Amino acid sequence: MVSMFHVILVIGVYGALRRDELLKITIDDIEDNDSIIIIRIPDSKIHTTRGFGISSPDQMKIYLKYRALRPAVYYESKFFVNNYLNLARPKTYTGHCFKRSSATVLADAEADITTVKRHGGGVLVR
Repeated sequence: MVSMFHVILVIGVYGALRRDELLKITIDDIEDNDSIIIIRIPDSKIHTTRGFGISSPDQMKIYLKYRALRPAVYYESKFFVNNYLNLARPKTYTGHCFKRSSATVLADAEADITTVKRHGGGVLVR
C-alpha cells in the first residue's frame, strides 16, 4: 500500500525541490498524460520558472493514486492539501532535504559533477 507521503518524496526528489517550492505547486502547474507528468515550479528561489518530468511508470502510479484521492472540489488550488497527508512529524522535513537527497540519488547513479550541479536548477520552462 502506498502512503500519501510517497508522492511528496517522488515529486520532491525528482524535482530537487525545496519545501516552499513543494507548497507552492498548484493543480494548474501539473500536466499529466499517459506517458509523462510534467511539473512546473512557480516562483523558485532564483525567480525563474523551471520544470521537470516524471516518466517512470511506478512513480507515475504513486502520483496518480494521490491525485485520485485528493478532494476534487477544494477551496484552494494547491496540489498538496494541508493536513490531508497526515505526515508523522512534518517539522522534520527541512527545506533542503529533498534537494540534498535528489543530488545523492543522482550521484549514486554515477552522474558527473556538472550534471549534479545543474540538476537542482532544472530546465527553464516557457
